[in-house]
Order: sequence, then structure tokens, then C-alpha cells
Amino acid sequence: MPLVVTRGEALAVGLTRDQIRQRIRSGRWRILAHGVYCRGAPTLGVQDHVTARMDHALRAQAEVLSFTGSVAALHSAAVLRGLPLWRPLPRDVALTVPLGSWNGTRPGVILHRFTLDEGDVEDGRIPLTSTSRTCMDVARLSSIADGFAVSDAALRAGLVTHDALVDVADRIRDPRGRHRSRLVARHASGLRESPAESASWAYFLRHRLPLPAMQVRLESPSGTFIARVDFWWERVRLVGECDGRMKYQSPDDLYDEKRREDAIRAAGHPVVRWTPQDLRDGALAARLRRLLV
Repeated sequence: MPLVVTRGEALAVGLTRDQIRQRIRSGRWRILAHGVYCRGAPTLGVQDHVTARMDHALRAQAEVLSFTGSVAALHSAAVLRGLPLWRPLPRDVALTVPLGSWNGTRPGVILHRFTLDEGDVEDGRIPLTSTSRTCMDVARLSSIADGFAVSDAALRAGLVTHDALVDVADRIRDPRGRHRSRLVARHASGLRESPAESASWAYFLRHRLPLPAMQVRLESPSGTFIARVDFWWERVRLVGECDGRMKYQSPDDLYDEKRREDAIRAAGHPVVRWTPQDLRDGALAARLRRLLV
């Protein structure tokens, strides 16, 4: 049996209702939705990043199995595909249901009615929107930063092509967020290596900053390698570095990065660093604008 199992599937392999109830009482199985269980579920509810995604993935599968004709979508489809988001993961599971079906919310679930074209859904035991449709729906109904985070990661992993993103963005008929999805499709890039770098690109666009090159290899005049940098504004030789929370995990990491930055500056390249918190207001944009004139 799969990890997430329905009552009907359990009965079909020979378990009785009493055996199902005994497994639930003993804690070996966990109720995820009406008639849907998780076998051998770990203790959930401690909402660190990994556990929250695990919990969401289990509940998303359960809700799809509970709603006939539903499809996992938006952030829930992204989680099931292992794609990162920029903003904190919403707790509510997102599903699409056929046109004419009831949509709205119930505890823990948001139901959407989307017009899905052929190829927009990957059928299976747990149907979910295709990778390209998932990326564009997140872009248009969540945020541009989230759209870049999932799209960039999908491109980097080879799960989708740039042409597929553009195709989906162009043919989505729902007008909600259409501009955002087309913007993300046009600028999505597998060169960005983290959600923070993806959110930085959204920040550059929002503040109408000149767009830099990405993941550029810097060399000395003699051709000696200096560093590979996140962002590079060639006209003013400016390096931009986005520091995520997991980038420096030890004192040695910090020491190595200090030596790396010293080498970049010694080669005549000014460096601007920022953290995810700096993307919340316009102070960073003002600082970059002064250096880019």
C-alpha cells in the first residue's frame, strides 16, 4: 500500500474495518482526511521548514483522494513536485475542481475552478497540474517572487523548458494575474540557484533597476579565476551577492567568503551584499541605484 491510503484501498488488500481502527488507535496510522490515512506517519506539527512541507504534501494527497475530480494545484502542486517557494508555505491545501463544481474554502483546503487544457494535468493516482502550469499559476495567483522561485528551480532541474512556460502563460484564459505570469515566463532562468536569488530578480524588476548578468565568472587580466558571483553589472563592474540563511553554516564558511570578497575587491570590483530581509523595502534599491548611475 502507498504511504497515503484510502479506506477502500486498505479494505481491498484484505484489512478489515476493525484492523483499520486498531491501527489508528495505536498511532500506527494517522487520519489525514475523511476515509484517508497515512501509514506509519512521523509525528507532525512541529512547523520547521522540512516538516511543514512534509505535512502539506501528505494532506495534499489526502484531499485530492477525498475530492472526486480534483487536482492538486498552485503551492500544493509545487510542494508535491519538490519545488521551493519564496514566501512561507500556506497551510491550506490548494486544489482545482471542474467547472460547475462547488468552490470556496473548508478547513485546511481552498478549492479553485480553473479551465485546464489538455496537457495541463498529469494524471495518476494523485493528479496534479503539470510543472509548467504549476509555475504559471503560482506566478499569477501568489507572487512574482514565488513564481520565479518555482520556475527557476524547475528550469534548473530540467523539469520544464522556457518555451513551455511561455506557452502556458500565453494561453491561460483566466485574466487574474495574467501580467505576472507572462512576466515570470519571460524572465525565468535556471541560472538563479536559490529562492533568494529568484526573489532578488523580482525585486530588481519591481524597482525598475538595470538587470545584471547572473552567475558570472570573474577572472584577473591574466586569466586567473577570482570568483563566480551571483549578479554582475558589467558597465560599472559591480558585484551583487545575495546571502541566504543556509549559505554560511560554519565559521570556516565565513572565513572563506571573507577571503573571496577580499579577492573580488582587490581586482577592482565593488561588492554589494544583501539578505532576504533587505528585499522587503526600497533601501537596497536606493543603494544600488546610486552605484549604477
